[in-house]
Amino acid sequence: MIPFISDTPETNVTKDCRDEIEGEPCKLSCVVSDARPPVDEDGDSFLWQHNGQAIPGETSSTFTIDQLNHTLHDGDYRCRARNVAGDGEFGAQATLQIACMNSILTDIYISMMT
Repeated sequence: MIPFISDTPETNVTKDCRDEIEGEPCKLSCVVSDARPPVDEDGDSFLWQHNGQAIPGETSSTFTIDQLNHTLHDGDYRCRARNVAGDGEFGAQATLQIACMNSILTDIYISMMT
């Protein structure tokens, strides 16, 4: 008989942002590895953090920001997944460094004037 192996999930965060500019959308994904048994990707098996604080209500494997805002969304994002073996640790993070449109326009203006 083969013994049942049970491991808590390991995670890291990937980001799919066309540009990290205010007003643009961004999708973060919690990528799970080494989870035996697997994590329920469609359930509420995930916990997201932004700058070390839990993001209320975000429990799926993806976290989507419809319109990036420098003040609200700049910073580090981590996730943790849970399976029947328990809660995994928070894994590698993704960092969003959102450019403000005002600073982009100022840089363009300055480069045109010099």
